[in-house]
Amino acid sequence: MKKTYLFGALSSLLFGQAAVAALPAGGPAEAWTGTQIATQSGIIVGNIGSFTAGYSYQMQLNHQMIMSALQIATKQESISQHQVADSTRKAYQMQAEAELAQQKTRDIIKANIDYSPVTGQGHKACLVMQQNSTVERKFNDINENARVIITKLDNAPTNLVSDVNAAIDARLKEHNDLFCTEAEAKAGICTLGKNPGADTNAATLTSAAKRGSTEEKAQIAYIQNVLGTPDPALPKSAGATSAGQEYLYTKNKKDALMALPAYSLAAIKEANTIDDSTGKTPNQLLTERVNSYFGGKEALEWAGTLSRSAPRGLLVESLKVGGIQTWLNLQELEQAQRINGNLAALLIAANNGNQQAVQSKYLESLSNNITKGN
Repeated sequence: MKKTYLFGALSSLLFGQAAVAALPAGGPAEAWTGTQIATQSGIIVGNIGSFTAGYSYQMQLNHQMIMSALQIATKQESISQHQVADSTRKAYQMQAEAELAQQKTRDIIKANIDYSPVTGQGHKACLVMQQNSTVERKFNDINENARVIITKLDNAPTNLVSDVNAAIDARLKEHNDLFCTEAEAKAGICTLGKNPGADTNAATLTSAAKRGSTEEKAQIAYIQNVLGTPDPALPKSAGATSAGQEYLYTKNKKDALMALPAYSLAAIKEANTIDDSTGKTPNQLLTERVNSYFGGKEALEWAGTLSRSAPRGLLVESLKVGGIQTWLNLQELEQAQRINGNLAALLIAANNGNQQAVQSKYLESLSNNITKGN
């Protein structure tokens, strides 16, 4: 439309000038026509100027709008790319955080399984540790308690009694009061005792007994009967003689040999003596620990714990059983040492006859030498 308006204005200007040229010169029509043409030409020129200014402004405005739109589009594109990059970064970060959280969860679950009292610590971890400690402590007490018991024997090694007959009478009285057998009662020797024949029965040593009880008295009496009668003390005057010195030497040798069986018997007795703090003997405590793994209600509970345990729990339980086995091996070693000592003492005692024969030949040789010298 703007182009059509511009073309019409230019045509009017050109054709108007041609019309003025065609009019007769000097007439009134010519003057009026010239005035009209001049007026229209001014209007046309003004319109052209206005159009040019408006068109330029419109073109500039359109350019500015286009440039602004391009800037906005560019900025939006930049923002969009930044948002994409930021979103990608956040996505990777969230993925990493999720994987880290999953790993932490797995670690927590594994730690809970590995160290849980139910699955990772073995069977009753704290109780078993306490029980093992108690067994160890009570078995260590056996050695000291056995030495104390030996000192109470009337025939303890290095012990001498002022009256052997009185010591034997004291034994007989205790036997008649507490350990009289049915056969002895029928013979009218004594009245049937509370524990008939207990002071001569080896099973007495392996039976549980409380301290100060009749059962413990039977254990001590049994050990005294096995070791024999006590040795008499010598008067000072006799002890100073050569015969007295020989007697004491023989006594010391005998005591050294008898100390081994005396200690072994006392140790067996103490292993079956009820402790006041636990209410059980050391052997009973050990039996309970063994029964926790083999036989009895405790073994069933232990088997149930194994079925629920994680690999770490099974390993811990295996180490516990191995620890008990190692401790039992140590006890067997100590027992074997006592057995070896008793066997050595037995062999030496059996060789006393040969030693006496050698001594007799030695004295005979000295006697013959003296005779030849005379």
